[in-house]
Amino acid sequence: MTMKIKPVLLVFLLLASSFSYAQMVNTSRKEALEIQKRILLVALPNGGNKNAKDMFKSLVGKYWTFNKKIEYMAASKVKGLMKKHKNKYAVLKYSSFSQTAINKTRNPAYDSRNPVLHSQYKKSRYIANTIRIIMISLNGRKAHVKANLSSNYSLERNTIYGLMQMQYTLEYLVADPKNKSINTFYRKQIKKNAPELKNKTLLIDRELLAKKMTESKIKKYYPYPYKVVDAPTIDQALKNRSDAYAFIHIANLDVGKGATNIHFISSAKDGKIYLYVAPKVGFSGLNGIKFRQYHAIGKKQLKKYTKRLR
Repeated sequence: MTMKIKPVLLVFLLLASSFSYAQMVNTSRKEALEIQKRILLVALPNGGNKNAKDMFKSLVGKYWTFNKKIEYMAASKVKGLMKKHKNKYAVLKYSSFSQTAINKTRNPAYDSRNPVLHSQYKKSRYIANTIRIIMISLNGRKAHVKANLSSNYSLERNTIYGLMQMQYTLEYLVADPKNKSINTFYRKQIKKNAPELKNKTLLIDRELLAKKMTESKIKKYYPYPYKVVDAPTIDQALKNRSDAYAFIHIANLDVGKGATNIHFISSAKDGKIYLYVAPKVGFSGLNGIKFRQYHAIGKKQLKKYTKRLR
């Protein structure tokens, strides 16, 4: 039986999706200043994966300058410390959610890095991946600022991206009393940033091109400088903090059970956000009706990138 979508329900869906576009919560300037004055407590992943812990610690040390003092602790011990010192720390940590597959094909490549997440994945054949979020909390639970990561990339690249994004938006908030919240940033600042992308070379991951989008067709829809490259080239641009390049991050959102994606284009140097594009409806489907989920870089996305630059 086909379900008819009532006008009121459709309006609700559109409104709900519009609030989901910003991958970060609506952090206020007051919250940003509070995060800055506290000690940043980095919750290192639990378990025996020493490489993951060392990587997280190393990347925070390299990319994070927003807080004057940084401390590190096993994630399992953070909760107790936050109860004892409620106003002393801002916690930087990973969180996670399960991405539901549109079909029954599963890809365990991303979450198999962590035995705990991998066990969550095994519980249901309808879960495609367990996706991480990187976030900062003032109470150890609620995300006061966050970045949605992606199953498309390595944990190292995701972490660099997340640190850059959060730091860039926090610095935007504290820079000027007129910058009252993240909503202000998405309404106003991106319009100012977008034209700068014309002077950067956009790195496009060839593995994320839509099936019908060939390298030769890209220029037709995106007339500005670009290069189609492999993922390691983009990873290296981020590690080198290359000012000449911009890159695309396809974020898995924790709405619509992870089936919704947003394309963020940012500077490889410091995470400056030039633009973002998203589907109009933030749900995977209703009664078999599937909506476009922006999981790849295709004609529609490239045209939207270009439109934002005019």
